Amino acid sequence: MTTFSSIPGELLLYITESLSVADLAHLSLTSRRFNALVGPIIWAEIELHVTGYHERLSELNHPPPDRPPSQRRYCNPRSLNLSDTVEKTLLLLVVLRDLYAGNRNRFQELVARVRHLCIVMDSISKPHPNPATRDWHLIPYFANLQTLELYGGSLERCTEIDDIDAAPLRHLRFAKLSGYIPRTFASWIMKSCTTLERLELRMLDRPLSNSVSTDPEVDLLSDESPLSDEFPLSDEFPLPNVRPLPEERVSFDSDDGSDYGSLDGRLVIPRSLGGFIPEEGVVFPRLRHLNLTVPCQRDIIYCRERYSWSTRAQDSSLEAWRQILIASNQTLETMVLELRPALENSVSSEVEGWSEPHWLLAGESGVEDKPLLDMIEELYQTAFPSLSHVYLYGFVIGNRDYGDGDDMLTRADLMSAVGRGCCYERPTTLTPAGRFMKGLETRGVACEARLGNMCWFYKADGVTEWVGGWAEEFYFRDEAQTLRDTLLSSV
Repeated sequence: MTTFSSIPGELLLYITESLSVADLAHLSLTSRRFNALVGPIIWAEIELHVTGYHERLSELNHPPPDRPPSQRRYCNPRSLNLSDTVEKTLLLLVVLRDLYAGNRNRFQELVARVRHLCIVMDSISKPHPNPATRDWHLIPYFANLQTLELYGGSLERCTEIDDIDAAPLRHLRFAKLSGYIPRTFASWIMKSCTTLERLELRMLDRPLSNSVSTDPEVDLLSDESPLSDEFPLSDEFPLPNVRPLPEERVSFDSDDGSDYGSLDGRLVIPRSLGGFIPEEGVVFPRLRHLNLTVPCQRDIIYCRERYSWSTRAQDSSLEAWRQILIASNQTLETMVLELRPALENSVSSEVEGWSEPHWLLAGESGVEDKPLLDMIEELYQTAFPSLSHVYLYGFVIGNRDYGDGDDMLTRADLMSAVGRGCCYERPTTLTPAGRFMKGLETRGVACEARLGNMCWFYKADGVTEWVGGWAEEFYFRDEAQTLRDTLLSSV
């Protein structure tokens, strides 16, 4: 009679390939041999989100992701039960926090097994009473990480953490930081620059809202407050710091009078994160793939509200990106640039029949694209010998109102083509992105311009669901989820 212990290890490993992490965890309890075999598999990869998270959020398929969804193990691939997934996430965080506080050696032993970590860092649970044990401070102990994907959800928008003194992650080859990421944490990740081969930065600074009173005596949770419904006060959900900080001086009506630009409009567009490059600078001797994503303003004539755009925040993020580009110019092969036009959330229902692709194609001149493209164009004169492919998302490629003879398409033509998934638009010298594409063409660099994503934000607090949330219904806002990769133009 064949016993379990006599089954070849190769056969057992073959069996585990078709099992979920939950099933593996149950089987690991059946014998010591099986536990020793599957234990490293269970801990090697941690994905703490609902099934389909990567497919249904603002993930781009061109170029292909570092690790496609089909190659990932999920917490529970047979279920989309939201509460079940959140409970599993909270349980793991509680276990890690308790181990960190009470059994540091065991904690380090467990997290040292993890090779791939993907998690939404959202304050959906009561923070640990010790500030040094915030979830962000647990990450440096994952010393053997090869890939790290952190999504700072909307509830992390005002998170501030102490400096991280830990050593860099010496095996990290891929890092993605998306959403509301503490500047201190981003700066620490940059210290792993010497091993990174792929870097995706989609980070946001804390939101601002001029809809919120700056008077500290005003109760933000009163019946008159715009936040009273969004943020019920409880121990689990403490009052967020949504007021402008004193140093941000948003009431000043001139750009020189404010640390973050002239933010005197009622709607403050979400700001990209800057100022995260360490004082010692960065060097990227291995970086081949770079993704830079940022919200942007757009000259859409159908908008009635006055929007505020932080030029100082834009300059700060561009300076950080410039340093990264300079440090990686000799090895960089693929560059992805994504602009997400920002609109207040209720605007989507003000124009009848319009959906997200309509708004993405509503830009006129593309003048807002110019600062980023000018910075890259300046560097490109003497750098990037290995660059072979550039992807543009959310850029205005052609002048869609005036055209250029038979080469240009009308907005109606574009929307019809996008709906068929076969849109094509010739780049024109009338827009910054069109000129940029033509310049790449003359240098022999392939460039694709695709539809992209919007950045919808809330008037009350300036928060955007940049990386989505736990709620499954958010994933299906409209057809833009399937059309964001639609090809607009290529050279």
